[in-house]
Amino acid sequence: MGSHAGVKYAWLGFSIMVWACASNDTSSGPSSNASNASNASSSAGTGAATSSSSSGVAGEGGQGQGGEAQGGSGGFPSILGDGVWLVGWSGGLDHFSWLRFSFLDQVSGSYDLIDAECGACVGFYMCEGSGNFTVDAATQQLSITLPPPCSEVSVLEFQSFMAPSGFFPNALLEAQLLHVTTMSPLMAAQFAATHCDPSFTSCADPFL
Repeated sequence: MGSHAGVKYAWLGFSIMVWACASNDTSSGPSSNASNASNASSSAGTGAATSSSSSGVAGEGGQGQGGEAQGGSGGFPSILGDGVWLVGWSGGLDHFSWLRFSFLDQVSGSYDLIDAECGACVGFYMCEGSGNFTVDAATQQLSITLPPPCSEVSVLEFQSFMAPSGFFPNALLEAQLLHVTTMSPLMAAQFAATHCDPSFTSCADPFL
């Protein structure tokens, strides 16, 4: 994890303590780092975070910078169907899970969920499997019905999108999220679908 340690501290504000399916990690949680969130946004480079809208992903240069050029297809929620997504937070360990979305219609679909794998990675959701999701374009919220043993509904609000900061070297897009249930900040990153195997049983290290 040493290769990305320098960038990691710009992101420590996007941390969350898992609400119902907590890991046994004793590292510091989101509350100790939440005050750094605004500084992390400003460090994202020329594509600094700006609010997204349902008509497109906002960013420097508008749709050209934050949309197609960054892996998106026209904004939330359709952008979720592009590639695969890494969601979680980084503290003493890297708490991340991978999500792959398949839309059945404009507001719902199915997903696959697996833990991230890296030198210091543990799963964010602490459960793996498949399930259903719904989206609300007006609020930019994603609701995921998690598989056992989590067995809860996780609501994530996509607050802004930004150009890759370098924290995840192969990311196409990054986003700031809010875990609505706990009101805690998270980070997310979009990767090409080829970052994971076709059966979605494993994905490459997000930090390499």
